[in-house]
Amino acid sequence: MVEGYLNIIPEKQADNSVDDYMVFLERCIERLREMIALIACLIDIARTEA
Repeated sequence: MVEGYLNIIPEKQADNSVDDYMVFLERCIERLREMIALIACLIDIARTEA
């Protein structure tokens, strides 16, 4: 499954290991979770003010 994600990463280099990409993907997932939490807070604020 990870290899499928590697094909869509434009910065893919031959000398990078799968572990490097796992770290990259984990950081991306964490950022997405933070953005989802922020959006949820903004929706909550919008509902409160509506």
